[in-house]
Formats: sequence, structure tokens, C-alpha cells
Amino acid sequence: MSSMRHPLISTPFIRVPLGAFVAAGAAYWLSSPDTFLATMLATLSGWAPAVWLTDKYRHKYAARYWTYLLASHAKAIVVQALLIAPAGWWVVVSFGVSWTNLATVCGAAALIDLGVAAVSRRTNQQAPGLLAPAPLAAESDPPFEAVNTAAMSRALDVMLPSAARQVLTAALTASDVGPDAVVTWDGEGRPPSGGLIHLRPRVNDIRYIDELFDEAAQAVPFGGYFICRYVPHTMRVAALRRRFGSGWAFRVAWLTQFALHRAWPKLPRLNAVYFAATGARNRLLSKVEVWGRLSYAGWRVAVECPDNAETWVLAQRVAKRPTNKRPSYYPVVPLEKVGLQGGVIYLHKIRSMYPYSEFLQKRMFEEHGLTTTGKFANDFRLTEYGPFIRKYWIDELPQWFDWLRGDVKLVGMRATSRHYLSLYPQELIDLYLKTKPGLIPPIFDEATPGFDGIVATELGYLRRYQQAPLRTDVKYFFKTFSDIFLRGVRSK
Repeated sequence: MSSMRHPLISTPFIRVPLGAFVAAGAAYWLSSPDTFLATMLATLSGWAPAVWLTDKYRHKYAARYWTYLLASHAKAIVVQALLIAPAGWWVVVSFGVSWTNLATVCGAAALIDLGVAAVSRRTNQQAPGLLAPAPLAAESDPPFEAVNTAAMSRALDVMLPSAARQVLTAALTASDVGPDAVVTWDGEGRPPSGGLIHLRPRVNDIRYIDELFDEAAQAVPFGGYFICRYVPHTMRVAALRRRFGSGWAFRVAWLTQFALHRAWPKLPRLNAVYFAATGARNRLLSKVEVWGRLSYAGWRVAVECPDNAETWVLAQRVAKRPTNKRPSYYPVVPLEKVGLQGGVIYLHKIRSMYPYSEFLQKRMFEEHGLTTTGKFANDFRLTEYGPFIRKYWIDELPQWFDWLRGDVKLVGMRATSRHYLSLYPQELIDLYLKTKPGLIPPIFDEATPGFDGIVATELGYLRRYQQAPLRTDVKYFFKTFSDIFLRGVRSK
């Protein structure tokens, strides 16, 4: 998130929060020394979480300094008031402190804090950003090298089951020059160099899948190949249905499988217990996750072939590994977006897609295009519950946290990825980079006439915002409110 550190936090003379509290606390101690400690602890119980939630000591909007300064401190005061109520009630009941005195201390600290930030305006605007702008255009990859696929096909005849052999070898680009080594790898250590890496163990039984796919990518030239196999979770469902039918026994068995081998590995910190207990065997993996992890390592799936109870995948090395270090995996995911002036920000969402789905975005657009609402058509990346939580915007609830921290404003064009932003006309891109993204966007639905209609809607907002920021945001806020609650517009 492109942000600026409060200049006085790092100075040896004074720290903003410490100075505010010392000043307010000293004034209160002179008038009520008996209740000083309890009052200050109660104030701190609300103030500290409020600072963390709102991130008010980092200035992220230098172009509108006063707007951002007042908004961030006002949000912090409201959050502090809500959080301080339990501790404040205890202080009032136990020590006889009046709510007036407690509010006075909190208000004094907030005003002093705001005053110190206000007088440091010039230094704030010159502070360096924490995350530098990322280029919209991706770095080009090296050209492909020829690999001897004719010789590889002959070697694969004795390695692959007959059902998968014909499909996978037919997808190899025809060539009889270049490296011809087919390396069978057990996943331990680094594989020898070759034109094609054949992974022996199932992907479901591997603990560090990203590292393994990356090691394989480093062992082949650009244009080289990788073959692996896995059991997709849809095959597990089908096997349970054949065994138990479709009644309650099936539902119990599937829920057990889901909880143990699909949900548990995706729980932060608790997943370490899962991998220690299972040895990372029989993890439930979706097609999207396997394809996404391969794409994350620089591979592109050429073909996939089911064979009995598992699926074989042939992928070709086509790109370098992306710079994104935070792929979507856990229930709440940080998604890398383009922010103000091209800076990198992370927006949080409840995951409605399978893990690593963001790395298939470009492929989805190339193969399926967009719907009238700007979503990718025929999007197989959505989970079973994804459409429901999207319909009612449940997946976007964590973005209120991003709004509290000042990464987005309340109303505005949604923050978007570098790839998606590149689809827009240049005028919209230029205006987007000048405007802070918003939480509540100009809304469009199934009646919107395709992507051109979306561009017109968002471009109209951005043009109006440049002329009258406050009036435009207020107008669009009430328009969106009306569309949702009166017209019944829903997301998909």
C-alpha cells in the first residue's frame, strides 16, 4: 500500500502518540490523581486498537492532505469510542470516574495528536512511500528454446499409462532439435536439467507444492515441459457418491473429507498440525489450485487428461515466477491491486474462489472474455459457495478494514489488478491512477451493455470526480444505495 510514515514517529525528541498521552494525562493527573491510572488504562484500551485498525499515523493520500488527515483521525476517534466502552464502564463503576472525565482525556489526547500531525504537513508530504509503484506492463519473458519433443515422446511411451500417453504427447510442440532428456523426479532435492521433468509422486502428497513446481521450472529451459498427476477433489466426491449413494451417509463422509483434507490445511498456523499429523498425504486439491500453482511457478497447462482415479497434467514453462509473494490461500486473502499513482495496495476479501485462482486471470480473459457485469465468463474458479457470498457481498466485508486503514476511500472505482486495468482505454487508466480507489463503486448490473458500458460508467465517475470530488462521491453513494436497496441489484 503506497503510504507515508508520520514524520514525528521516528524523531528522537517526541513521538506523536506518547506526546499526546503525556500531555492529556498530565492535565488529568493534576485534577484527579486518585483515578489517574485507571482512567489512562481505560483510554489506552480503546486507543491502541483504534490506531492499529485505522493506521492513522501513516499518511497515504498526500494529494489531499487535509481530507485524509481529518478522515483518518475522525475514524480513529469513532473506533476508540466504541472500543473503550467496556473498559470505561469498569472504570466508572469501580473507581467512580465520570464519563465526562473519561471523554475529556480521550478528546484531549485526540486533539493534541491531530494538532501535532497538522503542523507537520510539509514534512509528511515529502516522506517516501513504503511500497513503490509497480509497472502496469509485465516484464517480458525470454524467448522459447527448442526441445526435442520427438525423442521425448518415445521416452514417455514407457513411463505413462496408455490412457494418458496419447493425449499428453499429442500436446507437445512438434520438434526434433534441442534437449531431449526426460527426467523422472521423486520430488527430493533439485532435479537434473532436462527438456521435460516427470514428477513421480502425486501432487496431493507433497507438502511444499510451490517450491517443488519452482524447482522443476528452474531445471528446464523456457519452452520445456513438466508432467505431474493429482487427484482432483471432484473425483473424491464422485468416489464417495458411488460408495455411499446420495443420502446422509454420503453427506457425512464428504463433510468429514472437506473438514480434514480441504479446510484444515487452509487454516493459518493450525495447518502445521495437519501436515505434521498426515505427512501431507491425501490433501484435497482442486483443478484450479493445481493450475494456479503451476501458473504461479511460470508454467502454463497445455492439456489435462483424467485416467481412472487421477488426472495427468502436461504444462509448458512460459514465464518467470510472478513477484506476488502473497498468493490467495487462506479463508481471508490479500489481493494485490493497483492503487493511487500506480502504487501497490492489498485489498482483503473472504475467498470465494479456489486458491491461486488469481494467476489464471489472464488465461480466463483470453479464452472466455467478460460478462456484461465485467466478470470473467464461464469462470470455473469459483468455489461451491462462491456465487452465494458474492451475491450478497459477503466476500467484501473485510474491505471495511481496508477503508478504516485508509487504503481505499468510501466511494470510488474499485481497485483492480494490473492485468484487468490494462484492458481499459488509456484515458480511464490515467484518471484511475490520479484517484484513490473506493469501497463502494459506481454500480452496474446485467443490463449494462457489455464492457464498453462498464467503461462508460466508470469513466463518467472519474471525470466528475476530478471536477467536484466531494459532491461526486455523495451523489454516487446515494445512487448506489438506491440501486441496491430499491432496484435489488446484486453481484455475481
